[in-house]
This record gives sequence, structure tokens and C-alpha cells, in this order.
Amino acid sequence: MEPNSKLNTSLAQQLFDFLKPNLISFASGKIIPSKNPNIKSTFKYSFDYLLKTMAEQKPKFLVDLVHKSNPSISSHTPIPTGILIDTLKLILGKFLTIFFTKLNYKKILQSHYTIPPYTLQNRIQVAINLARLHLFLNSTYQTIHAKKFAEDLNIQPLRLTLHYYISYNLLNKAPFQIQNNDKLNINISFNINTENF
Repeated sequence: MEPNSKLNTSLAQQLFDFLKPNLISFASGKIIPSKNPNIKSTFKYSFDYLLKTMAEQKPKFLVDLVHKSNPSISSHTPIPTGILIDTLKLILGKFLTIFFTKLNYKKILQSHYTIPPYTLQNRIQVAINLARLHLFLNSTYQTIHAKKFAEDLNIQPLRLTLHYYISYNLLNKAPFQIQNNDKLNINISFNINTENF
């Protein structure tokens, strides 16, 4: 499975990037806070509610797919929510099936490139909710033992690596420089002028 450890298509990356912020705080069965502080909410989060709220965000890739598959819908006409939800369910179902069966999902979920530096708990929450959504969309929903799933994924906190470089009396070099790369390596350079000491 090692070679399939990247999301290789633009649509796959857009879907994944769209899902992450929607899955961080999602907890099925949790009471949805009321927008009106005087009214106590009795509604609870569900996967149907999650899909509805994601479809209502009308991401560009979803709208483009609806227009492509339904040329009879004018770009000036509002797309019915039902069509957006059905299209989102269809593409998410296919995407998550491929994600969990054909790709090295563990490596993808462990990477800080795929899930940016959210807290460790949020990264695990996104991973668990991806798995739950996959099971829901395939009508095979079952309880996931979150602790075992997280241990199996082995998502580690991000760690910085510091490298120090000291030089003396170099012309045309700043006395102090900091550089970093996307692998969280931080290079700190000191150019000490010995004439000042």
C-alpha cells in the first residue's frame, strides 16, 4: 500500500480539504447549540445533518459537479438542496471507499501535510469521523472503538527540529538568521563578529 499514500487528483484533495474543518467538532448525538440563547435546543448532530450543512456551504467543486452532471440546471438558477446533498453523498461515498480500501489511509492521516497542525486530539477526531462517515455512507455503520482506532493510526504530535550554525566574521552575512522548511526543520545561524567582543 505504500505507493498509494497521496491524494493524487484535484477533486480528491478538494474533498479532503473540505471535510477536515467540518469533521473537527462533529460528534454524532451531541446536542446542537441553539442560535437563540432563550431557546433550549433538543436537536442532535447526525450524519444526515452534517451532510446537509456541508451541502449548504455550496463548495465550488460540488456546484461544478452538479452543473456538469445536470446540464438542464442553469448556472443562474439556485440548485435545490436535495440535489446538492445527493451529489455530495455520492462523491463522498466513492471517495471514502477508495480512501479506506485502495489508499494507505494510515500514512495519509499521519502526515501533517494532509491534516495541518491542528491539535493532536483534533487530528484524531478528523480521522475517526472520516471512518464513521465512510461506514454511514456505505450503510455499514458500527461503533468504532476510538482509542484502539487512534492507537492503530499512531498519529504523532508534530515536533520541531532545531539546527544551530555558528560562524565568525563572515562578510555579507547577517549576524542572525532563522530559516524553516515545511518539514518543521528550523535552522538558526549566528555570524559572530569577534572584533566587537
